[in-house]
Amino acid sequence: MAIEDTKFEKDYHKTPRLYIDAPLLNGTTIKAGREQAHYLVAVMRRKNGDTIRLFNGKDGEWRAILKLEGKKDALFICQQQTRAQRQNTRQTHLFFAPIKKSRMELLIEKATELGVTHLHPLITAHTENRHPNQARMHKHMIEAAEQCERLDIPALSSPQALESCLENIKAHNKATTSARFPVYACVERQSDVIPALSSLTMPDRCGFLIGPEGGFSSCEIETLQHYDFVQPVHLGDTILRAETAAFYCLALAKACRENASLQ
Repeated sequence: MAIEDTKFEKDYHKTPRLYIDAPLLNGTTIKAGREQAHYLVAVMRRKNGDTIRLFNGKDGEWRAILKLEGKKDALFICQQQTRAQRQNTRQTHLFFAPIKKSRMELLIEKATELGVTHLHPLITAHTENRHPNQARMHKHMIEAAEQCERLDIPALSSPQALESCLENIKAHNKATTSARFPVYACVERQSDVIPALSSLTMPDRCGFLIGPEGGFSSCEIETLQHYDFVQPVHLGDTILRAETAAFYCLALAKACRENASLQ
């Protein structure tokens, strides 16, 4: 084994890891974005010839060499695939009402770390943030995926009204030949009449519906009852903030599936 390979293996998790929206193949040269070049040179203090890790959500993770061109430009030269892209048959959808900026960033970051595959911003009666910045959300998803060693980026939908979203899921369930797509709706203060999410076994394809800070309106709760794929659930004996409820659901789903795979 070459000295360079030994050093790379030793420093693997310390090696900068970046998402690239371009094909990754042996010998491919990719131009780095200005922000990426600045990050590597000014923040990480990387030099010409240093090793970088790249991924694009399709071609696995690749080892690449950094080639600097002047003070602001850089190239990546792909050398070797270090991790293959695995096909993910599991889907975890998070349907949520956008919240205020700093907490929204936390929600996106932690949801990505916990394995969410699809993010669906919803406009409800009590939604605080009705015009979420899609580009900013996507940026935080990428940063979180870079840090947590994910090989893919969650899919991000455009904001839509709650009922429109439910109708889309209904149409999808009718059109597919696979198992029905269940959505667990987290409803506050009904723990005496609905099951706890922690008591359920979650399938490989499911969604979680998280309401806004003010909760769902009475009309929205009535609307949810019209869809047979919606399962109302509660999250315990305390009222959780929107982002905390999302983390709780995603963590439970992750633990449930990991336990199932060990059996």
